[in-house]
Amino acid sequence: MPVNGWRVWAVDELAWYQYSGSAWAADDTIWANLTLTNSWAVSSGLTPQWRRVKGVVYLRGKCENTTFSNNGTASFTLEAGSRPGQTSSFAARGGATDITAAKVSITTSGVASLTDLVTASGTVYVNLSGITFAV
Repeated sequence: MPVNGWRVWAVDELAWYQYSGSAWAADDTIWANLTLTNSWAVSSGLTPQWRRVKGVVYLRGKCENTTFSNNGTASFTLEAGSRPGQTSSFAARGGATDITAAKVSITTSGVASLTDLVTASGTVYVNLSGITFAV
């Protein structure tokens, strides 16, 4: 019988699981690529990724949209279990020059949109690195 707090590595899933006293739950995932939508793409070879470690989600990477014309367009969706408990917004580097401000908003359904970009049309960039939140 497992003891509360035991951790095991699931080789086939590449993830840590922890026993809560009644069930096993994943508490660490490997870095996984985000599936970008609505013309968002990988920028500068920095593939946008996510990872959950002990109830905290981390984002990294950089994305761009060469035909950007609409603030608030969905850019990716996080998997269930890796979504914030309330709609949350995060400051990020972005814009046409990659040195201005952007806002990354993530809903409780995991849909992320990139808004408040200084440049409202053309090519824009958003750096996701440094965004973290608890689940």
